[in-house]
Amino acid sequence: MGLTIFVFVSVFVGGAFIIFLFHSLCNIIQIQIESKRVPEQNKAKEDLINKYGHLGIVGIINSSEFPKDKKAELLQTIYGFNTLEVNNLIERSRMSAEEVALDKNLSNTDKVFLLTTFHGYSSEEACTLIDLAIKEDERARLKSIKRKISQKAAEMYNDIPVDDRQPISDDVKTFVWQRDKGRCVKCGGNENLEFDHIIPFSKGGSSTGRNLQLLCEKCNREKRDNI
Repeated sequence: MGLTIFVFVSVFVGGAFIIFLFHSLCNIIQIQIESKRVPEQNKAKEDLINKYGHLGIVGIINSSEFPKDKKAELLQTIYGFNTLEVNNLIERSRMSAEEVALDKNLSNTDKVFLLTTFHGYSSEEACTLIDLAIKEDERARLKSIKRKISQKAAEMYNDIPVDDRQPISDDVKTFVWQRDKGRCVKCGGNENLEFDHIIPFSKGGSSTGRNLQLLCEKCNREKRDNI
């Protein structure tokens, strides 16, 4: 009986030792494989950086040379973005600066990144633009409420209140100037600039950032002649 137990224990211990050796050998082989794979991955990443790194994030996204999957590969390999981040980045690269600044689904950090990366603003300019855009959006919202109240009053009392033309506030001027980068949106000139109402005030246009643009005197005159 004692011999049987001894043999059983010996077999059990021997089997466990063999299994331990097998797992250890597998781990060693895996480590060796990984140690060879890492330099290969680093070399592939280095080759991509040398070949495409000069394009930058904007250049890669805007390139007509690459299909979407190639853009994703480059952004993931060179800049470390994950798949979701790549898809969001490509989608948001098409947004205007004003859309970025007003997007309630974006954090301020994301807004600053998009404005500096795709629209050429400095970090300080991006923060100012975001702040002004939020204020302007709130002002436009309140103005819309006021307009609805006026319309309701007209329906109830058959007397339409008349608002005098409101001057353009300094906040709105600053917002439009930074958004249009101090240049005429038509010809790109930076002299004799004027704040132009896209929809004329006489036709119901408001003095808000969304309805204002920078035009030089010449382009503004040509626009008036064509209205």
